[in-house]
Amino acid sequence: MPHYLAAHHALESAREAALASSADAHGPRAMVVGPTDAGKSTIGRVLLNYAHRAGWEPTAVDLDVGQGGITVPGTLSATPVTGPVGPAAEGLASDAPLAFFYGHASPSENPALFRFTLDRLAGLLAARAAASPPRSRARAAGWVINWMGWCEGLGYDLLLHAAGAAAVDTVFVVGDEALAARLAGDLLGAAAAAAASASASTPPTPPPRVVTLPRSPGVTPRDPATRAAD
Repeated sequence: MPHYLAAHHALESAREAALASSADAHGPRAMVVGPTDAGKSTIGRVLLNYAHRAGWEPTAVDLDVGQGGITVPGTLSATPVTGPVGPAAEGLASDAPLAFFYGHASPSENPALFRFTLDRLAGLLAARAAASPPRSRARAAGWVINWMGWCEGLGYDLLLHAAGAAAVDTVFVVGDEALAARLAGDLLGAAAAAAASASASTPPTPPPRVVTLPRSPGVTPRDPATRAAD
């Protein structure tokens, strides 16, 4: 738990900085990634609950189309946190979530459609954040994004795409130091490439911070059928 509390404090500092900023800063956009059955969803709920207890209403974003933690499997969705978040999505404003129907349980079924749907969701969330008043708690609360357990091959390419589309500034990697090292290098390279192609008047965007977290205690491996049922 100390690791998760430290992660919360880092996000809390980013929220307070956005709240005090004179610019149109937004709150932290954190993404929780890692292998299957590492406890990503649990850690995401922990971070959302810490934020809620501190008086914020961050946005929970679910990109794991195989489970559908906010609505149903096959969707990419997001909703504000209005209460303590439980395993059955208690505490999420599920009466009016922002949801896009992708229609498959895996991005491998139609990667182009997955990218398109993800871009639509991220773009609309960014527009909503930009419409919030500057230095408001709504803008500063930020997002916590849950990613799927597929982090190799095409799944890794989609992870990088998601991080860029959502303008993620912090990536929490659960239980996989090799993945964390690879992400740190590739995200740094992507930031450098973006800076090189940007105009001279555009300030460079720093690469996302990559932070390794231990697996959630008590998590046990599940077979695909059990994971889908959960």
